[in-house]
Formats: sequence, structure tokens, C-alpha cells
Amino acid sequence: MKKHIILVLTIFSFFFSIGQTSIVDYTIIGNESNESATAIDTLDGYLYLAGHTNECESNDGFVIKYKGDSLYQRVLIGGEAIEIIEAVSTNNNGQLFTGGYTDQNNDYDVLLTKMDTQLNIITEKTLAIANWNFCYDITTAGNNVLGVGKTHNGENYDAFIFKTDHNLDTIWTTTLNAPNNQQLNKLISYNDSIFIATGYSEVDGLGKEILLLSLNINSGDTLWSKKIGGVNDDFCNSIIKTQDGGIVGFGTTSSYVSTSEDYMLFKVDSAGNFVWSELHQVQTSIGTYNDRGIDLVELQNGDLIVASYTESYGGPGVKSTMIMFTNSLGHWLNGYIYDGGHDDIPTAMVKENDTTIYIAGIANSQTHGYADAYLMRIRSVNVHNPQNTTLKAVPRKCYTAVTEKEQETSLMVYPNPVKGEFSIVFPEAPNGNIEMYSLIGKEVYSSNYSAQQPISLPQHIKNGQYLLKIKAGNNVIVKKIVVLR
Repeated sequence: MKKHIILVLTIFSFFFSIGQTSIVDYTIIGNESNESATAIDTLDGYLYLAGHTNECESNDGFVIKYKGDSLYQRVLIGGEAIEIIEAVSTNNNGQLFTGGYTDQNNDYDVLLTKMDTQLNIITEKTLAIANWNFCYDITTAGNNVLGVGKTHNGENYDAFIFKTDHNLDTIWTTTLNAPNNQQLNKLISYNDSIFIATGYSEVDGLGKEILLLSLNINSGDTLWSKKIGGVNDDFCNSIIKTQDGGIVGFGTTSSYVSTSEDYMLFKVDSAGNFVWSELHQVQTSIGTYNDRGIDLVELQNGDLIVASYTESYGGPGVKSTMIMFTNSLGHWLNGYIYDGGHDDIPTAMVKENDTTIYIAGIANSQTHGYADAYLMRIRSVNVHNPQNTTLKAVPRKCYTAVTEKEQETSLMVYPNPVKGEFSIVFPEAPNGNIEMYSLIGKEVYSSNYSAQQPISLPQHIKNGQYLLKIKAGNNVIVKKIVVLR
């Protein structure tokens, strides 16, 4: 694999220098199911990787706590419906928030969760709003959560923005009505009173334009709006606030070569006035393919690092992860390609410090027919791009023996139905452990139990029937319970 990568970089070295030297650690995380990592954030030296998996038959969200080479914890989010996690954000109070969407109410609703740093779910809520609503990114602002996405009004999609308090109770929602489709992909908190959001807006006969908005944090009112684009599709996937107070966006354009998508960086000032833009365009002897900009970070000296996928350097139609470096004006300096032979697509990037960055994504190379989450760490040191690849299996959290009959034992679970608390009485083993599963086999809760202490169910467990797997001494006993709050 390394020989193939070096050959590719040598052939295309006239497009950019491969002078940047890095060690790349590439970790594939998953099991015999499809996993997608979609977001990443850091807090107190730990990484929090979020995404979704179908290991329990339906799609569920997941969050993984990670540090260095160690996977500390993993939790699933959701029930028997489809739950997709698109964003994760931490705050200085040691809290973790995720944003995405679910179809649990027979339509699509924004799904939000609040956790502690041990990945215990404190609150899980959906925004009960008419129409289909999707959340693609969130950020914390003080004790509040801001989110963006899109909403469907029955005719087209409109940009959708919301704000909640730290308990995930809705403060306000805003819909930007337009004659054509609009969508917001990313937002940042610019200061205590302003946030910036970006995505795209469709224009009659001209495809998509990049949409950039400045909004009031307290009300959601638009302060200024900027559209950037040419004659074909242009859209933005990520923005950052730079050290000089400007705003840099990274996305994709097809306005300059009609047969392909290319990377585009742009910068505006705090009032939305255009500063500069840079295009990264590749036309090769094997054809012209799509290259899509995904995410970016800024270094202390003002240089930028961008994560993207490219079809221009690998096999025809194969999407490879590409990391590139630019100066503060967006001029391309050098880069690194991970070409595993199949689609390996980055989805998010975060900076730990100026010498270490992490990229999350979706891996289809080395995964035996399944899509897996990947975590790539790039450490800038004076070596020539060696690569360390590891595979990490995560334990399946589904209890597959859901057809097992309830045993006849002296063990008692009461009250049943359960309103909020229940107790376990088993004279043979007064202490033990419980695991609680939905009827499709998904673990929803686990805890220790003691005959002297009732068990309190967390609020995220909804009404319905469950299987209680009780490990008491040398016994493993299954009981059916009903939650009816």
C-alpha cells in the first residue's frame, strides 16, 4: 500500500509539494456492521467521536470516548427507529451534546442528547415541530445549544436554525423561507451575541450558491447574508473564525470546470465583505474527477489545514482522504493522501494543538465488506509520511438472545409495570448486575443492583416492553418488564 501511495504522490507532485512531513496513525473502528463517524470534538485531552451504526438492525447513533490509542467508552443513542447523529459539541462545564435526527414519530425530528464526560445520558429530546426537520451541526454558546439544518414544508427544503437551553428545552426556532431549496451545514459561535452559519441556497437555472449568514444569538434574526458562487453548483461544508476576526469557509465548486467538483477556500471579514478565494483544481491524464472540501482548522501562525476527499489521485471514481496545508491567504503548500484502494471519506476534523490534528470519517478499505468509522491522527514531525494502521473491534451492545423464555425462579422484579423505580429481590444473590434490552435486542441501560437500593430508570427509556438480563452470582436470569410512566 505504501508503495502505491508514494507512486501516486510522485506522479502528481507538480500539483503541490509533498514537503510537509507527518506521521499518520490510522485507526479503523467497528464490527461486522456498518459504522460511520460524522463528528469529533475534544475536551480535557479526550476525543469524543460521534456517528451512527446499524449493528442493532436499525440505525442508532453512537459516541466514543477516545484518547491516544485507547478507546475508553462507547454508548449507543436511540431505540427501534432510525437515529442519525451528525454533530457533537463539548462545553467548559464538562458536558457533551449531540445533534442529529430521528424518525421515531413517523416523520423526521431533530434529536438532541446531553451527556456527562462518562457518556451517561442526562437528557434526550426531540424538537416537537411540524414538518420534517434535520439537524446537521450544533455548537455550544455559554449554557445554550445552537443548531442548524433544514426543514421540509411540503414543497421544498428551507434553512432551519434553533436554540435550546442547557436542558435542551427550546428557546426559539427560525426558518429561512425561500422559493428554492436551502440547507445549512455548519455554524460557529463568533462572539457572545453573534453566530455564523453556512450551507447553500438554490438559484433558478444556476444550481447552488454558497450561503453565508450572520445571526443574532438571542433572537435568531439575520444580521447580514452573503451568497458566493458561479454558474454551477457551489456549497460550503465548514467555516472557522480566524485569529484576525475574519471568517474562512471551505467547500466545493463546479462553476469553473463543468465536468467536476473542485475544492474552494474563501475568506470574508466580520461584515461579510469578500477578502479572497482560492480554487484547487486538478485535471489529470486519467480524467477529471470530483474533489470535495469537508473541514478545516487554523494553526497559530495563520496557516490552514483542510480535510477533503479526492478522486483525482487514486483509481477512477475512488474517493481518497486528502489533507492539505495552505498559508493564511489560502495558497496551497503541500499535502498528504490516504489511498486505501476503496472509498475512504473524511467527515470532520479537530485540532488538539499545532502539531496534532484528528480526522474522523468513513472507511471502506480493509473493512471486509462493511463501512467502518475511522480516526486518523496526523502528527507533524520530521519524517516522511510513515503510516501506522490499526483495526479496533468494538463490542456489540445488542443482546441477541431476545427469544429466550423468562425463567421460573425465586427472583422477583417489582413493581412491574415500572413507573420510574423498581427493585430486585433474589435471596440467593442480593447483589448483581442488570442489562436492559429492547425487544429487537438493543441494550438501553445497564447498572449494578442491590436488594437494599431501588433502581431508578433514566428518562431516556421510553414506555414499552423490555427484557431484563440479571446477572446474580452464578445465575443469568431473563425477565420481561413493562415501562409505563
